[in-house]
Amino acid sequence: MTVIYTFFPDCCPSGNPCAFHVDANPELLLGVVRLCSHHASLGLSNSVTHRAVINSTKVREAARWAIKQQWMTDGQVDKEYPGVPYTVDADGTIRLATGTVGLERAQLQVLAATEVAKIAQVPGIAQVVVE
Repeated sequence: MTVIYTFFPDCCPSGNPCAFHVDANPELLLGVVRLCSHHASLGLSNSVTHRAVINSTKVREAARWAIKQQWMTDGQVDKEYPGVPYTVDADGTIRLATGTVGLERAQLQVLAATEVAKIAQVPGIAQVVVE
């Protein structure tokens, strides 16, 4: 018996997100239910769009985790802190709201960029901005 799950990514900028049929592993695409207006406008194949969505989630979470780890090391937050808040712009850019400025923000940007660079960059992947 095959079980099919419907995956609704949280990186779609529109109110009506993409929906993918996936295996228990959300990285295994079985079919596309719908694409949000942003991802549909990219003109990519369904499989490339799905990979971009998966990798966009990975880069967002890798950057958020790197920043949280730094804050925990600095004693600014503890392990119970829910994480760096983020928003998704209409163009798919993911903005991490750190509330930092100057040198501290620059250091967090480098941390985030280092983690993002470890993840495969595919067409349509979101850009991460540390603010």
